[in-house]
Amino acid sequence: MSFSEQQVRQAFEQLHAPRAAIDATLQRIEQLRTQEEASRSVEPASSKDFRVIRSCGRTWRVGLAAACVALALVGVLGVGCKLYFEPTAYVGIDVNPSIELGVNRFDIVVEVRGINEDGEAVLQQAPLLYRSFDEALELLGKSEAFRASVESAAVMEITISSDNEAQTQHLCIQGDRFIEEMPCHGTCSHASDEDRHEAHSHGMGVARYQAARELLALDSSLTMEDCAALSMRELRDRIAAYEMTETADEESPAGSSEEGEAAADQAAGNHHGQGLGGGHGRGGRERHGG
Repeated sequence: MSFSEQQVRQAFEQLHAPRAAIDATLQRIEQLRTQEEASRSVEPASSKDFRVIRSCGRTWRVGLAAACVALALVGVLGVGCKLYFEPTAYVGIDVNPSIELGVNRFDIVVEVRGINEDGEAVLQQAPLLYRSFDEALELLGKSEAFRASVESAAVMEITISSDNEAQTQHLCIQGDRFIEEMPCHGTCSHASDEDRHEAHSHGMGVARYQAARELLALDSSLTMEDCAALSMRELRDRIAAYEMTETADEESPAGSSEEGEAAADQAAGNHHGQGLGGGHGRGGRERHGG
């Protein structure tokens, strides 16, 4: 059985009529029972009247059965709709455009959000809503607005926020495959809901926010707003430059700061090259557990 089939089976096992629907049905049954008892207490004037009363009794029973079926269907449909439209995972995609896709338990995109202006422009071109996650990624990859930001020197990072470990791993595999098909470098990893909400409070995607925190720890002269204006490539290059400088300082004798500065300049110059600092290679799956 496939992952999607397992998710469908689990979802339908949870379907049941809401408590309000059950209470309303029981109340209606009690009303009809009271009406029937009242009708029985009336002495029928003739056999014809008696047949009419019996016919009415059969009619309300049929009506009651139909009402119960209708209420049950309403309950099932209501719960089913809730399960369908409720995201169980949030997928953040950060390059320079930052977008977020809310994915339900059936791997259908039920929410889309542009985190920054570039992300909103991408979503205007790519109709991702109510597509399967695989199809949404395929459409995203074909979008001119998205591809314009994904060139060979770009960095794309995908983060999955979900309490469902199986779905997280499944979406990460698809995310890695998507990165491998793009002409850029990147990784797919897990992110906590806390990080996701914190990132959004700063108007940033999760991966951009995580990189910004790394950079701010290395350069106190920057602000979160400064980092929000940088692409993922620029953030990663600056982090790599500081890390290379620190490594050079540790390995070099005192007073050889020029070598450290040269190392930082070399790392920053990689902005136009293919390699990346910090272990960010194409489709890096080593961060799944993060």
